[in-house]
Amino acid sequence: MYRIKYAVRNKGRSLLLILISFIFISFIFIYLDSIDGNYRALENLGEQIPVAMCLTDVSGIRQQGLRIREKTADNLEQLDVKDKVLTAESYGNVSRGGQDKEKISVYLTASNDASAFLLEPESLSVSMEEFETMLSEDAGVCLLSKEYAEERGLNCQPGDTLELNLYSGKYDEIGQVDGFEKVTSTQIEIGGFFQGRVYDSIMAEEPNVICSAEWLRGQYAAAGKPFYYSSARGVIGNPMELNAWKEKARELSFFPMDTQKPEDIAQIALSVDDRNYIQTASKIKKNIEILQIFVIPVFVLLILLEALIFFLSIHNQKRDIFLMRCLGMKRFEIILQLLLEGSALAVIGSGAAMVVLLCAGYGFPAQTWLRVFLAFMAVQFLGSAFSAVLVCRKSVLYIGKTY
Repeated sequence: MYRIKYAVRNKGRSLLLILISFIFISFIFIYLDSIDGNYRALENLGEQIPVAMCLTDVSGIRQQGLRIREKTADNLEQLDVKDKVLTAESYGNVSRGGQDKEKISVYLTASNDASAFLLEPESLSVSMEEFETMLSEDAGVCLLSKEYAEERGLNCQPGDTLELNLYSGKYDEIGQVDGFEKVTSTQIEIGGFFQGRVYDSIMAEEPNVICSAEWLRGQYAAAGKPFYYSSARGVIGNPMELNAWKEKARELSFFPMDTQKPEDIAQIALSVDDRNYIQTASKIKKNIEILQIFVIPVFVLLILLEALIFFLSIHNQKRDIFLMRCLGMKRFEIILQLLLEGSALAVIGSGAAMVVLLCAGYGFPAQTWLRVFLAFMAVQFLGSAFSAVLVCRKSVLYIGKTY
């Protein structure tokens, strides 16, 4: 009761010790959060700065119109690649309903994802969800260019079936189409129409028909003909394992570009756009290293300051200790009172700091909160105990001389 009355009577001193505990605990957790924040930023960096990959020709000049073998494209499944977009191309001619009419040539582009095309919802006669579903499945459904159908006099409606003859292109040594080879005759249903430009590049040939890559691949497989994709791109799933990812890519025969070699659409190379990611990740790692280097000196400094403050607080109570000794109070009782008072004030200050930090959104595991609190209390207790023992061990006559 005496120490409680003393703490209440000396409000300034008590509030100061509570405030110091509040500041120290807050600083420790803010420092730890800055380290955790950098780790979180590093882990989420792949979402902020995606590491894009794509297949190109060996010179790195072309990313479309390639001749990517099925095995090469299938090997991408063994790599951690998300948002993968594949395209393929084929030639053909159509006649509606099996009628004996002149064949009309068409150029098909197939894909597994709608993002391969520069098509907005208003340019489609179907919803974007239906378009996505059509490309993700292997059903024989396509979208037909509205301008192309009107230009060629194709009086088609959604649900009509086109008799389609597929042809693969024969390429010369410089990658130009030099003839055609028939693949198969099949049927494809018109699911809807599209209009406007399909690509944002004038280098790419605009298709008349868009269909599913899986369906087109299946037609070639049924005919026993080799199938080639024309482009492949995606995003590396876990950029933090970028070096391991590249090593596995090399094991799967994905080789980097060689700008010294001539353009060749049949020789495929792997391109990874990781420059911005690596530069940003290096800066974050440097910040983490600096914070970790100074974490021990900062904590040691806080510990020394905390111990010093409580030491001075007890040392300034020598007059009260002298009076208690004169009243017959034993040393261990005085030491116990001093420790309890200091610990109570430290608990109030540190507890208030943790409540404020929790309300401010600082999220640490329960073990971290407990460890920091216990470490802080241990330092406070040792500082108080050292000072209390040092003061109380002196005789009453010695303490009385100072007053």
